[in-house]
Amino acid sequence: MTILKTIPTRKSPATTTTMKGLITALALSNGVLAAGTNTRQVGLYAGDGCGDVIGVFTMPDDDGSDSGGGSGEGGGITQLLWSVCGRYLYIVERKSNVVSVYDIRGNRLRVESFHGRKARTNQRIGVDVATGLSGEVIGGGTDGVVKIWEASHGQAGKSPPECVGNWQAHEDVVTSALVHPSGSVVATCSGSRKTFGLEASDYSSGSDSEDANKGLWDNSLKIWDISGPRRDLDP
Repeated sequence: MTILKTIPTRKSPATTTTMKGLITALALSNGVLAAGTNTRQVGLYAGDGCGDVIGVFTMPDDDGSDSGGGSGEGGGITQLLWSVCGRYLYIVERKSNVVSVYDIRGNRLRVESFHGRKARTNQRIGVDVATGLSGEVIGGGTDGVVKIWEASHGQAGKSPPECVGNWQAHEDVVTSALVHPSGSVVATCSGSRKTFGLEASDYSSGSDSEDANKGLWDNSLKIWDISGPRRDLDP
C-alpha cells in the first residue's frame, strides 16, 4: 500500500503541487492519476499515482452562462473521467449544470464545457464516456432526461460541443448513466431522497426546488438500446 499526501500538513500553504480538501474523485489513464477534491482542485500524479506530482490546478469561477450564478461553478468535484485518447479530463461537480473539459497534456486549461443538463443539486449525478463509439459523453439530470454530448476538444475547424441526442428516461433524478463497451447499450438508474410519502398527493407544491419531478417516485434501473437512429428511445 502506498500513501500519497496531497499536502505536508493541514496548515501548510497551498502551492502548485499541493491541494487541500477531501479526495472525492479518482481517474487513471496512461499512468497518470487524476484526483479531485471537494474544494474544486485537481491534482495530477505520475507513475499510476506513486510517482511525482505533475501539477495541481484549481477550477476557476464560471461565467454563469449555465450555472445560474457567476459566483463560482459547482460545489465540489464528484467525478473525473478521461477521454478515449487520454489527453482530456472531464470534470463533474455537484450543484453544476455543466461538465468541464480540460486539456491535461497541454496547458491544463478548460477548452470547452458540455451545457444543458439539469444538475444543480447536492446529489451526485454521474456521467460516462462511450469508449465503444467516438468518445461521446452521456449523462442525465434532475429532470429525468438523458443527454448525449459530442466533444470537439476545442480543436480548430470543429464545431463547439453540442447535445446530439436526448430522451426522457425517468420521472426522477437520473443518478447515473453507464455505456456498455459496445456503445449500443446504456444503463440508467434514478431516485432521490424525499421527505414525504409515496403518494404524489403527499408532496407539497410549495417547495422552491427547481426539480420539476420532485413529487414523483421513480427508483428504477433501466437498460436502453441506442443502436437505432431514434433519439427518443424505449427501454
